[in-house]
Amino acid sequence: MDTNETTPILSSDDPTGVSSTYQTNDHNNNNEAVQSEYDEAKPLLVKTPKVYKRRWFILLIQSMQSLLSAFYQTMFTSITSSVLRYYRMKATDGWKVSLTASVYLMLSFPVGLLAAYTMKKKGLRFSLFIGSILAFISAWIRFAGFKSGEELFFWIAFAGYVVGALSSPFVVNTGTLLSKTWFPAKQRTIATTITSFLNIVGTGVAFGAAAGLAGDANYNNDLGMIELLALQAILASVFLIIVVIFFQDKPPSPPYMVNEESPEEELSFLHEVKKMFTNIPFIFIWLAFGFGVGSVNCFLTELNSIATPQGYSVNEVAFMGISFVATGLLGAALFGVAADITKRYKLILLIAGIPAAGCYVWFSVNNLAIRTDTHFILAMVSICLIGFFGIPLVPIMLEMACELTYPVPESFSASLMFGIGNLMSVIFIFISEALKQTQIDPRSGREVVLSMQNSMWFCMSMLLCSVALACLVKPVYKRMEHEKKLHEQSLRNLRAINN
Repeated sequence: MDTNETTPILSSDDPTGVSSTYQTNDHNNNNEAVQSEYDEAKPLLVKTPKVYKRRWFILLIQSMQSLLSAFYQTMFTSITSSVLRYYRMKATDGWKVSLTASVYLMLSFPVGLLAAYTMKKKGLRFSLFIGSILAFISAWIRFAGFKSGEELFFWIAFAGYVVGALSSPFVVNTGTLLSKTWFPAKQRTIATTITSFLNIVGTGVAFGAAAGLAGDANYNNDLGMIELLALQAILASVFLIIVVIFFQDKPPSPPYMVNEESPEEELSFLHEVKKMFTNIPFIFIWLAFGFGVGSVNCFLTELNSIATPQGYSVNEVAFMGISFVATGLLGAALFGVAADITKRYKLILLIAGIPAAGCYVWFSVNNLAIRTDTHFILAMVSICLIGFFGIPLVPIMLEMACELTYPVPESFSASLMFGIGNLMSVIFIFISEALKQTQIDPRSGREVVLSMQNSMWFCMSMLLCSVALACLVKPVYKRMEHEKKLHEQSLRNLRAINN
């Protein structure tokens, strides 16, 4: 297994920098020697980096909007039975409720490209503002569907979900651009990890808040549903105000080296597309991300259907999901810090990805047996390890894609990554549904799920494909190379002054 990486390490990351320095003219580009003291001095064209404490507050605002985006997306699907009862819909209409989440996945790719173009032309603040205003509009449209007993009002709420699906890429896809704009090189991965993980936490919050307010499959609480719809509308309104008042596009001075004389190349949108899809290492990591995220999303979506036929209770499945997120938080923190310190993205990707795939196999084999206390413990251990090793793969691959595709903007690579991940999620969920084994219950006459083991094998094989594709990547970290050259140029110019 080849894990060799070209990983430049900057020798200094002083946040304070130097406000003004000088260099001498050198008309010979190939001459690396110190310039003559007789050359004419002129201002140094390399800005030294500076970081600001407010970057953490800026990250918190974006991360909370990312969390809320996932909360809105899964709010109805987390309480499907209650939604069906609230709007007096048929028990077989669950697919209609599933559409409220699926529309986010289906629109993610095309809207993500538009979001990337917007970030390139208008910047970080404008993109997050567009996402926040669309989230605000969508939340109040959903609230307009508060009346119970009529399916028409469900479709009014669904219209809000469509608008919400348009908002999500403008919020979620800004994570890598924010990390690059506000954070120094040694903190970018952990910043991307925080925003990526809070997006995942949003799904867990939806399950807890929606079930707590609007009931579960055993009863229906009409007042609770109205409270839930009001809560999401109020949250969208409050965070729109916070974005408008407090969110900043970029710091006064960048946290990385900038060459004013030779600015970064400005590429056309079509040129960026061509540059991305002729970059073989990026293609591998792009497909690895799609297969990996699609597999995990499909697994979590179908976890209830996979485990309950083997005798696991709904509460036990919920505990599995909570444990997956909790251990993922620990893993994301540890692997994120390791990636920031070492910058060995591929090595860390394999260290996390191979055990995650192995634990996936473990859970799949364990699920062949009917539930016993021993099998429940083994299932819990395996799913905790899947979370611990699996969730960190998301921010690591996002940062890796940014490095591989430089100077293409980070927002564009992130949009393509999230787009393929969501697209694969939809495809894999449909395939898993087609693979499930069902039978007619002789007592009720209803169709029931007999087994989802074939779906489990499918999810497992897709994750193994993801790890295999990651192994094929031969990375060259172009963004770090560029920043290293600027740093070395700055040091040479300082030496020239001292001499």
